[in-house]
Amino acid sequence: SFSSTASGLSTIDYRLSTKSRSDDPLTMSRNDDPRLSTIDYRLSTSDSRLPTIDYRLSLKACLSLASTRNALLATGLADVKTAEAFIQSGKELPKGTVDAQYGKTQTYYSQDYTVMASQSIPWPTLLKAQVKSLTSAKVMSEKRLKITQNLVASSVKFYYYQILAQQKNLQFLASQDSLYSQMKRAATIKFQQGETNRLELMAAETRLREFQQKRLSLEADQKTAYQNLAYWINEPGEFEIEGKESLAMESGVAGLDLSKNPTIELLAEQVEHGKLLTAVERERLKPDLRIGVTTQSIENVGGQNFVQAGLAIPIFGKGQKAKIASAKLQEEAFVSQKIQAESALQTDFKNAEAAVAKYRASLAYYTSTALPQAALLEKTALKSYQQGEIEYVEMLQNTQQAWQIRESYIQEVNAYNQAIITRQTLIGNE
Repeated sequence: SFSSTASGLSTIDYRLSTKSRSDDPLTMSRNDDPRLSTIDYRLSTSDSRLPTIDYRLSLKACLSLASTRNALLATGLADVKTAEAFIQSGKELPKGTVDAQYGKTQTYYSQDYTVMASQSIPWPTLLKAQVKSLTSAKVMSEKRLKITQNLVASSVKFYYYQILAQQKNLQFLASQDSLYSQMKRAATIKFQQGETNRLELMAAETRLREFQQKRLSLEADQKTAYQNLAYWINEPGEFEIEGKESLAMESGVAGLDLSKNPTIELLAEQVEHGKLLTAVERERLKPDLRIGVTTQSIENVGGQNFVQAGLAIPIFGKGQKAKIASAKLQEEAFVSQKIQAESALQTDFKNAEAAVAKYRASLAYYTSTALPQAALLEKTALKSYQQGEIEYVEMLQNTQQAWQIRESYIQEVNAYNQAIITRQTLIGNE
């Protein structure tokens, strides 16, 4: 039930919607003053699209917008309403019949009439079973909607934190840009003073252009991430993330409760629905009730009325018994599917827990040791190069090592956040 998407998320292929709330946590600043909490809606009487917003969105605000605007959730809610409206069809009765005769129906000498009305009624327990089955189908639609809600929340988190990591990476690239600009200036001075050849200057310029290109590429990737986030929150206007959240997500401490996983909830209801469908097929073996009333004339004397009642008994029940057997087998298949999903879910959760622990340890190393070392390595190398204590090649090696440390750190952050989001998806994004 879980599959790897292009974004790297573990997702579930089903469709819930939360009601639109008036207290959406959209506390963003339209200006630079963080005390402001205004929302700038630009409405047009001639434009029926969603209102355009142009401000910074926090993660909480993005999740709120997604819960009220996402098209998948709107579709899922429509499915729930459709299933709810269909419940009353379980009480539907077959069409009644009205027949009439006129002519010499009694004697050769009189013109008489006969009017007959009849109605067939399924056995009452069949109607109740059908209503229960359709109610269960509505509950299944709600569970599918909850799965979609879970997917939407996970996708919003994924792209939000991806953009957050890209912003940090852009800061690193800006630092590298500044560093190589200083190296270029130092190489230029040394070249002008005849302390080095033009090759060193050209190498410094090439390295500077390389990181400038990296920055352009990363900005393009960030634009794509914003487009994906805009899709999930259904936002047509320009916006930026607020970015006040920690770069690495809070891991939290939460065990796996299978009963709260949206997919397991759906499969459990599917098992119950299978039992109700089997019950419906069994009820169809019971007879139908038939009632009728007739009014007629005899030798032109009208008002001759009588009532009739009967049963429609399924004499040939072999076909219906086959349907019951098929429904029972389907019920067993649903149970097996649920057991398999529970086993897979437990395995996926253990894998996610292991990934979280691994990346948590890795991030601890980077924040406590590797990143400070990278900063010191760059600072010392640049200073030594400017003072002529080391050559350009040695300077380049040291700065390249520092950059690789920072680049690996961002990759580890992304992997850690993805592991957290995967675990939250399995738990149910409570």
